[in-house]
Amino acid sequence: GVAAGLERTQITVLGTSVQRMGFDATAKYRINLSSSRHGWVLMPKAGFEFRDYPEVRPFSIDRQEFTLYSPKTFGALLGFDLRKQFSDAFSIGARFAFYQPLLLSGVDGSLAGGVNMNFGLQGLYWLSSHWGVGGGGFFDLRALKYTPSDSTLNQEISMNGTYFFGSIIFSFGR
Repeated sequence: GVAAGLERTQITVLGTSVQRMGFDATAKYRINLSSSRHGWVLMPKAGFEFRDYPEVRPFSIDRQEFTLYSPKTFGALLGFDLRKQFSDAFSIGARFAFYQPLLLSGVDGSLAGGVNMNFGLQGLYWLSSHWGVGGGGFFDLRALKYTPSDSTLNQEISMNGTYFFGSIIFSFGR
């Protein structure tokens, strides 16, 4: 199967509104781990992702003026989902993904690394053969290291967080 997702998060820092965007597309392959109809399923996944790493830096602390930097990356996404099917309609699963930034834009500089992974739990309930609902939460470790072109010191942006989500799902066929 294939999946795509769009993320838009708004953060307010001292009255300054900051937008964080992300887009990912992944392909998954289903491997049944048991012969039971309501057994365990492993789904390795691979794809790509675009990510924003917005950062607000003080320009002048006396006047509370800030400068917004918004490095953007494009990279590879690898991971897996492990799911337990409890009935034809309901399942609960764990997910893990690792993101490796490959290209940097939005700032003058070069990539220097960063830890990017997430893991969490998700429940799915199918209302019909095409429509379903999902929800869950995950912990996201999101960090970017880059070396600005006018410096030899690495800059690091960390955006770790815990997220909760709900989704409406359309499937072309289950």
